[in-house]
Amino acid sequence: SDFDAYRRAKSKVAQVVLDALSERFPHLFEPSPVEVVDVVTPATYHRFTSNTLGSSQGWSPMPTVTKRLPVDTTLDGLSRFAMAGHWLEAGGGIPIALVSALRAERALMRQL
Repeated sequence: SDFDAYRRAKSKVAQVVLDALSERFPHLFEPSPVEVVDVVTPATYHRFTSNTLGSSQGWSPMPTVTKRLPVDTTLDGLSRFAMAGHWLEAGGGIPIALVSALRAERALMRQL
């Protein structure tokens, strides 16, 4: 089915990224390997937000939003996990996603 092909394509993308990270940073996944990977696609956004055209804008940059992140980037009971993405920061788009990824990387490095 199309859904099976979609899931295989997501798995392939995840493996390509994990292989590239492992090659560039040989000890990244030591002492423990990656346990869960999720590749987000426009279909993911549609499924969870009903946004059919995607979005370049995350949260509106209002004073109350910029004082702290509007979404928690950790999950209770899950260690060495940090979420990143343009929906986690005020603003949106690629620059915000990169800032979010940098913050996630720093949070994970502090846990080592």
